[in-house]
Amino acid sequence: MTIVELNEGELTFSHFIFHTLKYKQFIEEAFCCKYEILSVQENEQVKLILPIVKIKNKLFGNKMISSAYIEYGGFAGDEKYVPELINYLTEKYKDEYDYLEIRGGLENFDSVLSSQLQKENLYKRFVLKLE
Repeated sequence: MTIVELNEGELTFSHFIFHTLKYKQFIEEAFCCKYEILSVQENEQVKLILPIVKIKNKLFGNKMISSAYIEYGGFAGDEKYVPELINYLTEKYKDEYDYLEIRGGLENFDSVLSSQLQKENLYKRFVLKLE
């Protein structure tokens, strides 16, 4: 099993637009940032992906967000590989970033994320029903 940045290929599992290379290209051009799609690969097949944007800010700190510039984010693929990718991110970035924020995405990841991460309601929303 290896963890590498996804740079080519078609995804064979359920995913959203923000999991695609076209969206990666759009975000990088529009916001002048590095949008990475990390992938867990086994036997040369992509098993799991997680798009992240790394943000370093002297005022607000250093963080990684999946996916920045959109309300949703998170994993796509086989949820059994989530612990390996979380462990990889923790080991690789623990000295450089304060935290990884994984925004809501495909619901099949909720239970595996709840077992390893703390859920936070960071954003306030007020909704006016227009009936």
